[in-house]
Amino acid sequence: MDWIDAQPDADRYAVIAASDHGQITMRDVVPVRSLLKAAGHAGRCSVGRTLEGASFALTGGNIAEIRILEGGPARRDAIARWLMEQSLTGLVFTRGGAVEGEVPGTFSLSLVDLDHARAPDLVFALRSDEAPDRFGYPGSALMTECGVPVGGGMHGGLNRYELNTTLILRGAGLLAGALDRRPSGIIDLAPTVLAALGLPPAATMTGRSLLDAEPDEAAPRIHEAGRDGFRQRLVSAERNGSRILLHGGRVA
Repeated sequence: MDWIDAQPDADRYAVIAASDHGQITMRDVVPVRSLLKAAGHAGRCSVGRTLEGASFALTGGNIAEIRILEGGPARRDAIARWLMEQSLTGLVFTRGGAVEGEVPGTFSLSLVDLDHARAPDLVFALRSDEAPDRFGYPGSALMTECGVPVGGGMHGGLNRYELNTTLILRGAGLLAGALDRRPSGIIDLAPTVLAALGLPPAATMTGRSLLDAEPDEAAPRIHEAGRDGFRQRLVSAERNGSRILLHGGRVA
């Protein structure tokens, strides 16, 4: 910053510091595979050397995916219902429409932009919260037995501290010390850089320039789904065809 300020054309420089995701701490392990085996579903971790004898493959971490290897939709539905019956489950997603998935009580994978050609049959997140870890950093969660060691960091889920990232801009036309509380994301960086150069964004870009000071018009959208004693919630900001995920988790 000192070097830039010393240049005769300092007003032509802009600096952006950004991180790609936040991080939360894994506080305990849930033996999901063992519990599902007791419920009649034999599975293996996707990173294992073999999937022999498995009816499903499971990835690790707080948020995990399940790919059905044997049993088709009936097994997927049974596993989804089992997950929603467990007190340690936070969120459950299956393929479906705009909000709810094909399995009653689940969210649709499209709600979190996971409805692509290689999408898994089922995605779930174990419970997480905003409690601090032993170092005082907020955000902690449970994880499957295929994940990182207890005490390790994890991201990829919908805890607000995984979704909150660092984004600092400095340059001509920006007010020093200003805090922009509008929901924003990495998709906004390219339009912002182009705007600083006096160029319009590409037609395919879904983000917006953060140099545009217009306030958000729409309030955050709250989506809920569930069945029996299971209730989950996802909060997002909808902006002219793009979506910024704010946080999600179990509410009951």
